[in-house]
Amino acid sequence: MNNTKRIAIYFAYEGRNNNPNGDPASENRPRVYNQSNVYVTDVSSKRDDRDYLNQLLPEVVFLKQQLKDDGSAMQMDDLIKDALKEAEKLSHNEEVAYRSGSEKGRELKEVKKLSHNEKAKFFINRFIDIKFFGATLTGKTKETESKKVSSEQAGVDNNEEENIKPGKTETIKESICGPIQKTFGLSLNYPEIIPVKITTVLATRTQSSATGSMGTKYICDYYHIHYDIIINPYSLQEWDSKLTKEDIQVFEAVQWFSIKNDITHSKINREPMIMLEIIFKDPDYYFLPSNYVTAENPKGKNYKEINVKYDNLINQINSNAGHIEQIRYICNPVYADVINDTLISKIDKNIRKEIIELISRDEIVNHLETYKNYTLKTK
Repeated sequence: MNNTKRIAIYFAYEGRNNNPNGDPASENRPRVYNQSNVYVTDVSSKRDDRDYLNQLLPEVVFLKQQLKDDGSAMQMDDLIKDALKEAEKLSHNEEVAYRSGSEKGRELKEVKKLSHNEKAKFFINRFIDIKFFGATLTGKTKETESKKVSSEQAGVDNNEEENIKPGKTETIKESICGPIQKTFGLSLNYPEIIPVKITTVLATRTQSSATGSMGTKYICDYYHIHYDIIINPYSLQEWDSKLTKEDIQVFEAVQWFSIKNDITHSKINREPMIMLEIIFKDPDYYFLPSNYVTAENPKGKNYKEINVKYDNLINQINSNAGHIEQIRYICNPVYADVINDTLISKIDKNIRKEIIELISRDEIVNHLETYKNYTLKTK
Protein backbone atom coordinates (compact mmCIF):
# COMPACT_ATOMS: atom_id res chain seq x y z
CA MET A 1 0.00 0.00 0.00
CA ASN A 2 1.42 3.36 -1.03
CA ASN A 3 1.05 5.67 1.96
CA THR A 4 2.01 8.81 0.02
CA LYS A 5 -1.34 9.04 -1.78
CA ARG A 6 -4.58 10.66 -0.73
CA ILE A 7 -7.09 8.09 0.51
CA ALA A 8 -10.89 8.34 0.83
CA ILE A 9 -12.41 5.72 3.12
CA TYR A 10 -16.07 4.75 3.21
CA PHE A 11 -17.04 3.26 6.57
CA ALA A 12 -20.43 1.90 7.63
CA TYR A 13 -21.69 0.18 10.75
CA GLU A 14 -25.03 -0.82 12.24
CA GLY A 15 -26.46 -0.88 15.74
CA ARG A 16 -29.55 -2.03 17.58
CA ASN A 17 -31.31 -0.92 20.75
CA ASN A 18 -28.73 1.67 21.76
CA ASN A 19 -27.93 5.35 21.43
CA PRO A 20 -25.40 6.09 18.66
CA ASN A 21 -24.53 9.58 19.95
CA GLY A 22 -26.54 11.23 22.70
CA ASP A 23 -27.12 14.98 22.76
CA PRO A 24 -26.47 16.34 26.30
CA ALA A 25 -28.52 19.45 25.47
CA SER A 26 -31.60 17.29 24.81
CA GLU A 27 -31.79 14.76 27.66
CA ASN A 28 -29.12 12.69 25.88
CA ARG A 29 -31.52 11.76 23.10
CA PRO A 30 -30.02 10.47 19.84
CA ARG A 31 -29.09 13.36 17.57
CA VAL A 32 -31.66 13.75 14.81
CA TYR A 33 -31.19 15.27 11.37
CA ASN A 34 -34.12 16.44 9.26
CA GLN A 35 -36.60 14.76 11.67
CA SER A 36 -35.80 11.34 10.22
CA ASN A 37 -32.12 10.32 10.20
CA VAL A 38 -29.85 10.11 13.23
CA TYR A 39 -26.27 11.33 13.10
CA VAL A 40 -22.96 10.89 14.89
CA THR A 41 -20.37 13.65 15.24
CA ASP A 42 -16.77 13.22 14.18
CA VAL A 43 -15.78 13.92 17.80
CA SER A 44 -17.79 10.89 18.92
CA SER A 45 -16.26 8.52 16.35
CA LYS A 46 -12.73 9.76 17.16
CA ARG A 47 -13.48 9.15 20.84
CA ASP A 48 -14.19 5.50 20.00
CA ASP A 49 -10.74 5.26 18.43
CA ARG A 50 -9.04 6.97 21.37
CA ASP A 51 -10.84 4.75 23.88
CA TYR A 52 -9.61 1.65 22.08
CA LEU A 53 -6.05 2.96 21.87
CA ASN A 54 -6.22 3.96 25.53
CA GLN A 55 -7.07 0.38 26.50
CA LEU A 56 -4.06 -0.93 24.59
CA LEU A 57 -1.44 1.60 25.73
CA PRO A 58 -2.68 4.65 27.66
CA GLU A 59 0.70 6.41 27.58
CA VAL A 60 0.45 7.14 23.84
CA VAL A 61 -2.98 8.83 23.97
CA PHE A 62 -2.99 12.55 24.77
CA LEU A 63 -6.68 13.52 24.82
CA LYS A 64 -8.13 11.36 27.57
CA GLN A 65 -9.65 11.93 30.96
CA GLN A 66 -7.05 12.15 33.71
CA LEU A 67 -7.48 13.11 37.34
CA LYS A 68 -5.36 15.19 39.67
CA ASP A 69 -4.41 14.00 43.14
CA ASP A 70 -7.44 15.80 44.58
CA GLY A 71 -9.79 13.90 42.25
CA SER A 72 -10.57 16.84 39.94
CA ALA A 73 -10.24 16.46 36.18
CA MET A 74 -7.07 17.70 34.54
CA GLN A 75 -7.56 20.58 32.12
CA MET A 76 -5.78 21.11 28.81
CA ASP A 77 -3.19 23.37 30.48
CA ASP A 78 -2.33 20.56 32.91
CA LEU A 79 -2.05 17.91 30.18
CA ILE A 80 0.20 20.14 28.06
CA LYS A 81 2.37 21.10 31.03
CA ASP A 82 2.99 17.46 31.99
CA ALA A 83 3.73 16.47 28.39
CA LEU A 84 6.22 19.31 27.92
CA LYS A 85 8.05 18.34 31.11
CA GLU A 86 8.54 14.91 29.59
CA ALA A 87 9.65 16.45 26.27
CA GLU A 88 12.32 18.54 27.97
CA LYS A 89 13.65 15.56 29.89
CA LEU A 90 13.84 13.47 26.72
CA SER A 91 15.66 16.11 24.69
CA HIS A 92 18.92 14.88 23.18
CA ASN A 93 20.45 18.27 23.86
CA GLU A 94 20.29 18.05 27.65
CA GLU A 95 23.70 18.13 29.25
CA VAL A 96 24.55 15.06 31.30
CA ALA A 97 27.72 14.77 33.37
CA TYR A 98 28.91 12.05 35.70
CA ARG A 99 31.25 12.92 38.55
CA SER A 100 33.86 10.54 39.85
CA GLY A 101 34.85 9.69 43.39
CA SER A 102 32.29 9.81 46.17
CA GLU A 103 29.66 11.23 43.79
CA LYS A 104 30.17 8.62 41.10
CA GLY A 105 26.98 7.87 39.26
CA ARG A 106 25.32 11.14 40.23
CA GLU A 107 23.59 12.62 37.21
CA LEU A 108 23.48 16.38 36.70
CA LYS A 109 21.11 17.64 34.06
CA GLU A 110 20.57 20.98 32.43
CA VAL A 111 17.29 20.73 30.53
CA LYS A 112 17.30 22.53 27.20
CA LYS A 113 14.38 24.83 26.51
CA LEU A 114 12.53 23.61 23.45
CA SER A 115 11.60 25.78 20.50
CA HIS A 116 8.01 26.23 19.41
CA ASN A 117 8.46 23.84 16.46
CA GLU A 118 10.20 21.24 18.61
CA LYS A 119 7.29 21.24 21.05
CA ALA A 120 4.75 20.64 18.27
CA LYS A 121 6.93 17.92 16.78
CA PHE A 122 7.09 16.18 20.16
CA PHE A 123 3.28 16.07 20.50
CA ILE A 124 2.89 14.69 16.96
CA ASN A 125 5.41 11.88 17.38
CA ARG A 126 4.77 11.06 21.04
CA PHE A 127 0.94 10.78 20.98
CA ILE A 128 -0.65 8.74 18.23
CA ASP A 129 -4.07 10.39 18.53
CA ILE A 130 -2.45 13.74 17.71
CA LYS A 131 -0.50 12.11 14.87
CA PHE A 132 -3.83 10.83 13.50
CA PHE A 133 -6.33 13.61 14.17
CA GLY A 134 -4.30 16.65 15.16
CA ALA A 135 -5.21 18.98 18.03
CA THR A 136 -5.47 22.61 19.02
CA LEU A 137 -2.80 22.97 21.69
CA THR A 138 -3.05 26.16 23.71
CA GLY A 139 -1.44 25.89 27.10
CA LYS A 140 -0.62 28.40 29.80
CA THR A 141 0.92 27.92 33.18
CA LYS A 142 1.19 30.19 36.20
CA GLU A 143 4.63 31.67 36.57
CA THR A 144 6.65 30.18 39.37
CA GLU A 145 8.02 33.61 40.15
CA SER A 146 5.99 36.78 40.35
CA LYS A 147 6.34 39.20 37.49
CA LYS A 148 7.99 42.46 38.44
CA VAL A 149 6.15 45.60 37.40
CA SER A 150 7.53 49.11 37.67
CA SER A 151 5.71 51.63 39.86
CA GLU A 152 4.95 53.75 36.83
CA GLN A 153 3.28 50.80 35.05
CA ALA A 154 1.33 49.94 38.16
CA GLY A 155 0.06 53.52 38.56
CA VAL A 156 1.34 54.03 42.09
CA ASP A 157 3.61 56.47 43.89
CA ASN A 158 7.09 56.48 42.36
CA ASN A 159 8.62 56.41 45.82
CA GLU A 160 7.25 52.95 46.43
CA GLU A 161 9.47 50.00 45.70
CA GLU A 162 8.74 47.76 42.74
CA ASN A 163 5.32 46.14 42.87
CA ILE A 164 4.53 42.46 42.29
CA LYS A 165 1.94 41.29 39.78
CA PRO A 166 1.18 37.60 39.16
CA GLY A 167 1.15 36.46 35.53
CA LYS A 168 0.91 33.44 33.22
CA THR A 169 3.40 31.99 30.79
CA GLU A 170 2.26 30.53 27.48
CA THR A 171 3.69 27.02 27.08
CA ILE A 172 2.53 26.33 23.52
CA LYS A 173 0.09 27.71 21.00
CA GLU A 174 -0.29 25.49 17.97
CA SER A 175 -3.10 24.21 15.76
CA ILE A 176 -2.09 20.87 14.29
CA CYS A 177 -4.30 19.68 11.44
CA GLY A 178 -4.10 15.91 11.53
CA PRO A 179 -3.82 13.90 8.32
CA ILE A 180 -6.91 11.82 9.19
CA GLN A 181 -10.24 13.64 9.21
CA LYS A 182 -13.74 12.22 9.55
CA THR A 183 -17.11 13.55 8.42
CA PHE A 184 -20.26 13.36 10.52
CA GLY A 185 -21.94 9.97 10.34
CA LEU A 186 -25.52 9.87 9.03
CA SER A 187 -27.96 6.98 9.12
CA LEU A 188 -29.20 5.69 5.78
CA ASN A 189 -32.44 4.60 7.43
CA TYR A 190 -35.03 6.29 9.65
CA PRO A 191 -34.59 4.79 13.13
CA GLU A 192 -37.40 4.77 15.65
CA ILE A 193 -36.34 6.51 18.85
CA ILE A 194 -37.74 4.66 21.84
CA PRO A 195 -37.94 6.13 25.39
CA VAL A 196 -37.12 3.49 27.99
CA LYS A 197 -37.98 3.94 31.67
CA ILE A 198 -35.17 3.02 34.03
CA THR A 199 -34.88 2.77 37.83
CA THR A 200 -31.74 3.24 39.87
CA VAL A 201 -31.05 0.75 42.64
CA LEU A 202 -30.17 3.25 45.36
CA ALA A 203 -32.03 6.34 46.43
CA THR A 204 -30.25 9.68 46.40
CA ARG A 205 -29.72 11.69 49.57
CA THR A 206 -32.70 13.93 48.73
CA GLN A 207 -35.10 11.00 48.30
CA SER A 208 -37.02 9.45 51.14
CA SER A 209 -37.90 6.32 49.17
CA ALA A 210 -35.53 3.41 49.35
CA THR A 211 -36.43 2.22 45.85
CA GLY A 212 -34.12 4.64 44.03
CA SER A 213 -35.08 7.11 41.31
CA MET A 214 -36.91 6.87 38.01
CA GLY A 215 -35.46 8.10 34.76
CA THR A 216 -35.65 7.79 31.00
CA LYS A 217 -33.05 6.82 28.44
CA TYR A 218 -33.52 6.92 24.69
CA ILE A 219 -32.46 4.25 22.22
CA CYS A 220 -32.76 3.60 18.49
CA ASP A 221 -34.31 0.31 17.41
CA TYR A 222 -31.97 -0.05 14.39
CA TYR A 223 -29.62 2.22 12.50
CA HIS A 224 -27.18 1.88 9.62
CA ILE A 225 -24.69 4.76 9.82
CA HIS A 226 -22.05 5.64 7.26
CA TYR A 227 -19.39 8.34 7.01
CA ASP A 228 -16.19 9.22 5.20
CA ILE A 229 -12.57 9.40 6.32
CA ILE A 230 -10.02 11.38 4.35
CA ILE A 231 -6.30 10.73 4.74
CA ASN A 232 -4.06 13.57 3.62
CA PRO A 233 -0.46 12.40 4.07
CA TYR A 234 0.97 15.86 3.41
CA SER A 235 -0.59 17.70 6.33
CA LEU A 236 2.32 17.03 8.73
CA GLN A 237 5.12 18.25 6.48
CA GLU A 238 5.39 21.53 8.39
CA TRP A 239 6.78 19.55 11.32
CA ASP A 240 8.94 17.17 9.25
CA SER A 241 6.61 14.29 10.01
CA LYS A 242 4.34 11.98 8.03
CA LEU A 243 2.03 9.02 8.31
CA THR A 244 3.83 5.74 7.76
CA LYS A 245 2.47 2.55 6.28
CA GLU A 246 2.46 1.10 9.80
CA ASP A 247 0.48 4.09 11.11
CA ILE A 248 -2.21 3.48 8.51
CA GLN A 249 -2.34 -0.23 9.29
CA VAL A 250 -2.87 0.62 12.97
CA PHE A 251 -5.60 3.10 12.08
CA GLU A 252 -7.42 0.53 9.91
CA ALA A 253 -7.48 -1.99 12.74
CA VAL A 254 -8.48 0.59 15.35
CA GLN A 255 -11.27 1.93 13.14
CA TRP A 256 -12.69 -1.56 12.63
CA PHE A 257 -12.29 -2.95 16.14
CA SER A 258 -13.24 0.18 18.11
CA ILE A 259 -16.89 -0.09 16.98
CA LYS A 260 -17.23 -3.36 18.87
CA ASN A 261 -14.96 -2.31 21.73
CA ASP A 262 -17.37 0.05 23.53
CA ILE A 263 -19.72 -2.20 25.51
CA THR A 264 -21.38 0.44 27.66
CA HIS A 265 -25.17 0.29 27.86
CA SER A 266 -25.48 3.11 25.31
CA LYS A 267 -23.12 1.60 22.71
CA ILE A 268 -23.28 -2.19 23.05
CA ASN A 269 -24.56 -4.15 20.04
CA ARG A 270 -22.76 -2.38 17.22
CA GLU A 271 -21.19 -4.12 14.23
CA PRO A 272 -18.85 -2.80 11.52
CA MET A 273 -20.25 -3.51 8.05
CA ILE A 274 -17.78 -2.32 5.44
CA MET A 275 -14.59 -0.30 5.15
CA LEU A 276 -13.76 0.63 1.56
CA GLU A 277 -10.54 2.52 0.79
CA ILE A 278 -10.10 4.42 -2.47
CA ILE A 279 -6.44 5.27 -3.05
CA PHE A 280 -6.05 8.07 -5.57
CA LYS A 281 -3.14 8.61 -7.95
CA ASP A 282 -3.45 12.39 -7.89
CA PRO A 283 -2.76 13.90 -4.43
CA ASP A 284 -5.17 16.77 -5.18
CA TYR A 285 -8.06 14.60 -6.36
CA TYR A 286 -10.69 12.81 -4.28
CA PHE A 287 -14.43 12.48 -3.65
CA LEU A 288 -16.52 11.50 -0.63
CA PRO A 289 -17.99 8.02 -1.21
CA SER A 290 -20.94 8.40 1.19
CA ASN A 291 -22.44 11.06 -1.08
CA TYR A 292 -23.19 8.28 -3.56
CA VAL A 293 -24.73 5.65 -1.25
CA THR A 294 -28.46 5.55 -0.48
CA ALA A 295 -31.07 3.19 0.96
CA GLU A 296 -34.01 2.11 -1.19
CA ASN A 297 -36.21 1.45 1.85
CA PRO A 298 -35.11 3.75 4.71
CA LYS A 299 -37.92 2.42 6.94
CA GLY A 300 -36.41 -1.06 7.02
CA LYS A 301 -35.28 -2.67 10.27
CA ASN A 302 -32.14 -4.48 9.10
CA TYR A 303 -29.44 -4.25 6.43
CA LYS A 304 -31.28 -6.35 3.85
CA GLU A 305 -34.60 -4.58 4.42
CA ILE A 306 -33.22 -1.07 3.91
CA ASN A 307 -31.57 -2.37 0.71
CA VAL A 308 -28.42 -0.26 0.51
CA LYS A 309 -27.84 0.98 -3.05
CA TYR A 310 -24.22 1.37 -4.19
CA ASP A 311 -25.04 2.02 -7.87
CA ASN A 312 -24.09 5.70 -7.84
CA LEU A 313 -20.86 4.96 -5.98
CA ILE A 314 -19.96 2.27 -8.51
CA ASN A 315 -20.57 4.72 -11.37
CA GLN A 316 -18.48 7.39 -9.63
CA ILE A 317 -15.58 4.99 -9.06
CA ASN A 318 -15.68 3.53 -12.58
CA SER A 319 -15.96 6.90 -14.30
CA ASN A 320 -12.87 8.06 -12.38
CA ALA A 321 -10.87 4.87 -12.83
CA GLY A 322 -8.00 6.84 -14.35
CA HIS A 323 -7.55 8.74 -11.07
CA ILE A 324 -7.69 5.65 -8.84
CA GLU A 325 -4.64 3.54 -8.05
CA GLN A 326 -6.25 0.87 -5.91
CA ILE A 327 -9.35 -0.21 -3.99
CA ARG A 328 -8.93 -1.93 -0.63
CA TYR A 329 -11.82 -3.26 1.43
CA ILE A 330 -13.01 -5.40 4.32
CA CYS A 331 -16.58 -6.56 4.98
CA ASN A 332 -18.49 -8.03 7.88
CA PRO A 333 -18.34 -11.79 7.17
CA VAL A 334 -22.11 -12.15 7.59
CA TYR A 335 -22.75 -9.68 4.76
CA ALA A 336 -19.62 -10.28 2.66
CA ASP A 337 -21.45 -12.12 -0.14
CA VAL A 338 -24.17 -9.47 -0.40
CA ILE A 339 -21.69 -6.59 -0.41
CA ASN A 340 -19.50 -8.36 -2.94
CA ASP A 341 -22.47 -8.93 -5.29
CA THR A 342 -23.86 -5.40 -4.97
CA LEU A 343 -20.61 -3.42 -4.86
CA ILE A 344 -17.16 -5.02 -5.11
CA SER A 345 -17.78 -7.25 -8.13
CA LYS A 346 -19.19 -4.31 -10.12
CA ILE A 347 -16.10 -2.11 -9.77
CA ASP A 348 -14.06 -1.73 -12.96
CA LYS A 349 -11.82 -4.79 -13.42
CA ASN A 350 -8.94 -2.52 -14.45
CA ILE A 351 -8.85 -1.07 -10.92
CA ARG A 352 -6.66 -3.19 -8.68
CA LYS A 353 -8.59 -4.54 -5.68
CA GLU A 354 -7.25 -5.98 -2.44
CA ILE A 355 -8.82 -7.30 0.76
CA ILE A 356 -7.62 -5.47 3.87
CA GLU A 357 -5.81 -7.81 6.23
CA LEU A 358 -6.16 -6.25 9.67
CA ILE A 359 -3.14 -6.48 11.92
CA SER A 360 -3.46 -8.16 15.32
CA ARG A 361 -3.77 -6.54 18.72
CA ASP A 362 -0.16 -7.51 19.51
CA GLU A 363 1.03 -5.86 16.30
CA ILE A 364 -0.88 -2.70 17.18
CA VAL A 365 0.72 -2.58 20.64
CA ASN A 366 4.19 -3.16 19.19
CA HIS A 367 3.75 -0.14 16.94
CA LEU A 368 2.34 1.97 19.78
CA GLU A 369 5.48 1.21 21.76
CA THR A 370 7.47 3.25 19.22
CA TYR A 371 5.42 6.29 20.27
CA LYS A 372 5.85 5.55 23.96
CA ASN A 373 9.62 5.30 23.48
CA TYR A 374 9.91 8.34 21.21
CA THR A 375 12.91 10.52 21.97
CA LEU A 376 12.93 14.10 20.74
CA LYS A 377 15.96 14.92 18.65
CA THR A 378 16.73 18.61 18.64
CA LYS A 379 19.29 20.59 16.70
